[in-house]
Amino acid sequence: RAVVVPLEWVEIRGVCGSACTMHLANGCVHPGARLVFHGPPTDDPAAFDHWSSVMARHYPPAIAAWFMAEGRYGEWVMTGATAIAWGARGC
Repeated sequence: RAVVVPLEWVEIRGVCGSACTMHLANGCVHPGARLVFHGPPTDDPAAFDHWSSVMARHYPPAIAAWFMAEGRYGEWVMTGATAIAWGARGC
């Protein structure tokens, strides 16, 4: 049986590069923050799809949909204000 450990509450401010974006599910973001998104670093298409979907589970639905359609390809910067407009919890 799996044990689920709740993640710590995180307040995102300033530049949030990469993995810290996955705290959007258990924290808040300041409007002036800059969030850097990119897909998993692998050349294996199956692994890329798998880990992309794992990452997307940590985002609000609108951000997850954008990430799976676009955000996992290349590197993207999103403002905290945009993330809040797309469903992230604001601080």
